Amino acid sequence: MKKEVQKLLHKVIAAQVADALTPDKLSDIIAAVAHKSVDGKSADAGVGVVLSPKDLKELRDGFLAKLQKQLKHPIHFQASEDIGKGFTVSFDSGKSSFDFSEAALAEYLSVYLNEELAALLK
Repeated sequence: MKKEVQKLLHKVIAAQVADALTPDKLSDIIAAVAHKSVDGKSADAGVGVVLSPKDLKELRDGFLAKLQKQLKHPIHFQASEDIGKGFTVSFDSGKSSFDFSEAALAEYLSVYLNEELAALLK
């Protein structure tokens, strides 16, 4: 039964994360990450952001163009079919990245909430 509850919880979390990652929210999050990285000098090698093709198309002409002009460091945007919602970001030309994709965020939240659920069920 524990496994079934965990699966159900993960499904609910994944659906909520997907619903929350709208283009408007993505633009806010990407802007915050980009500005913080530039302020913190993390972006000396440039910032690379990978989005789903749909989100990239939706954001490219408006928000992303405006963000590019605001920042002194280059930001490179690309699409990946591997990302449904969310994005990944790299500050070192792709050698490493931080994963803010739908799948990764759902996994992070599931781990935390599974521990909380286990504590409640004790």
